[in-house]
Amino acid sequence: MALGGFDPGRGGSGTWLGQRVSGLVVLAYCVWLLMQIELHSPLSHHDWLQLFAGTGRQVAFLLFLLALCWHAWLGVKSVLMDYVPLLGLRLMLLSLAGIALLSYMLWAAILLFGVPAS
Repeated sequence: MALGGFDPGRGGSGTWLGQRVSGLVVLAYCVWLLMQIELHSPLSHHDWLQLFAGTGRQVAFLLFLLALCWHAWLGVKSVLMDYVPLLGLRLMLLSLAGIALLSYMLWAAILLFGVPAS
């Protein structure tokens, strides 16, 4: 199976499954985060720092971010593959989207691991 559902023999089932799995990961994290906010509201700045300070929570956030970016990548790729007929333009737009998503992930990881543990 090719990465991201590029395998033409699969008919998009890899992309479909990737969207569903990544969507469930994003949903699970959002439900957990909303429960944390509800249980500990009102949140101060210190509470927000504590929410993302533990290693397990940082890893969970990175998994959420990875799933969110993967979900976005699969959606953008599907739309561009369907509606942009010019190969050069499509590749340029896919490259820009990929660079943007990787930049967002790197930026978030830098911000996240810069949070003090205290």
